[in-house]
Formats: sequence, structure tokens, C-alpha cells
Amino acid sequence: MKIVTEYNENVNIRITNDKHLDISLINSELNDLGMINRKEASNEIAKFAILNYGDIDNVTTISISYLIYKNYIIYQYSFRMDNYNYKKENNEWISMGSFE
Repeated sequence: MKIVTEYNENVNIRITNDKHLDISLINSELNDLGMINRKEASNEIAKFAILNYGDIDNVTTISISYLIYKNYIIYQYSFRMDNYNYKKENNEWISMGSFE
């Protein structure tokens, strides 16, 4: 997807039930930003996905998550810093806020 090249990040993109678009930024430089700046970045990423994802007409919700992931010899560690959600109502995308 274009979002990987646009934001030059380690991004995991999943579609669930053809209705939910989940975008996870893993070990992103955006993790170092404050919560307000991550929210602004999430708004921009959501807008970019809406404009560039081919099957966006079928999508009803978008989640954007910021993750920290570390792989150690014995175990793996992951932590979700922030999660921003958007939903489509009457063909308009609205923010559902952040869930930490």
C-alpha cells in the first residue's frame, strides 16, 4: 500500500471482514512524539488511507495504532502506545477518539 512508501515506516496493514482497516506503525519515529502530535499524525494517516485505499467504500472503521515491538532471544515484547479510531457515518469519516 502507498502508506508504507509515503510515511517510510514499518507498517502492518490488515483488513478484517472487509469492513475494518487496521494500520499499525511499529517502532515508528512518531512514537517519540507527544500524544497530541500522534493524534494529528493519525488524522493525516487516516486521510491518506481514505484517499489511497482502493476498497475504501467497503470500509466502515479505521484504526491507527502506534506499537513498540522488541524481539529478544527468549521472548517478544510489544506495547501499544496509542490507538486512534475513525468510523464512517453518512459517508463522512469522524474520529472516535483515542484508546490507550
